[in-house]
Amino acid sequence: MIENPQVTLDIVIPSFRVDTEVLQKILQLDQPLGMERSVIVVIDNPAISMPEDCRKLEERDDVSFFVNETNIGAGGSRNRGIEHSTADWILFLDDDIYPESNLLHVYGEIIGNYDHNEPGYVGVTRFPKPNNSFTKGFVCSGLLYFFDLPDSKDEVTWGATSNILFNRKAIGDHRFGDQFPKAGGGEDIDLCLRICKRTDKEFLTVPEAVVSHEWWNQGKFGLKRFGRWAYGDSRLTVLHPELRYYNFPNVAEAMLLGFLGSILAYYLGHTELWWSLMIPCAILLADVFGEFIKLGLTKRWSLTNAALVMAIRGANDAGRLLGNLSRGRIHGILERFDYFCTGESIKYERKIAFLKIILYVVSVILVIYL
Repeated sequence: MIENPQVTLDIVIPSFRVDTEVLQKILQLDQPLGMERSVIVVIDNPAISMPEDCRKLEERDDVSFFVNETNIGAGGSRNRGIEHSTADWILFLDDDIYPESNLLHVYGEIIGNYDHNEPGYVGVTRFPKPNNSFTKGFVCSGLLYFFDLPDSKDEVTWGATSNILFNRKAIGDHRFGDQFPKAGGGEDIDLCLRICKRTDKEFLTVPEAVVSHEWWNQGKFGLKRFGRWAYGDSRLTVLHPELRYYNFPNVAEAMLLGFLGSILAYYLGHTELWWSLMIPCAILLADVFGEFIKLGLTKRWSLTNAALVMAIRGANDAGRLLGNLSRGRIHGILERFDYFCTGESIKYERKIAFLKIILYVVSVILVIYL
């Protein structure tokens, strides 16, 4: 231990899988002079047997393991880590990232260059190059945008908990909300926004603080994660109504409205029953065409990518829709959250949504009259 350290920092890692290789990488991070660092691992899987490597790590003075009696989720596990932390700074890392060896040096240097009144600092979470059609579609979908936003922004109002450093004083009595999905979705944004409101300051970005993140599930096709993210995010417009805005129907909302409208028209005797299937399918195909054109504007013409982007963003849209409907918020349809928290993207989002609505209407008309 360092005598009279200038900086005390705890690394909090919520873990379900307990990957000792990742933990070893984090524990091997070079520790700068003047920093006293400890690692707090909160295991959120009561059924798992503690790996032998972890039992050996428990013998170290700078590592603490806590096993939850029940599965309380990523947010709840981070809250437990906050409660056990006594440091001035808390660095949240995920259990599926690999940090650059200089991570603590970078954060230590930037802490020393400011007056310690900042709420925290957001580093970069870097994903590898796409290795198949699905990961190419994932990149084209834009859902990874905020993971490396610190590369292009000096200040942000929130950051991913895969790599974010909080000032303990700024956290105060704030904690991750328990109303979000256990596996994650919206709780990081909510906490950061509440801290920004409390301190009247934004998080500074640190593009040199980099962790690498592998593709989830080895890059295999899967849409559940995107739906879950948005299912949790659907609470943000209620918790932070100042960042709410409205837009034209997205593909999930348009398909639902098209289905309900065709069913109503059928019972009123104006249509055939098969319309209730054909109209949502027409909207789906129109959205693929819209994504194809959108990708083409950036010289990325690919029908496969367009279909995958539609599936990924459609799952995201469906998760948000389901989140609102599950809480009886019918008025949550057409409701959106401004992730930039500045209003800078709203005009663009509405423009894209309006052009897609035109495609939806044209496709429905073609189905009706052809």
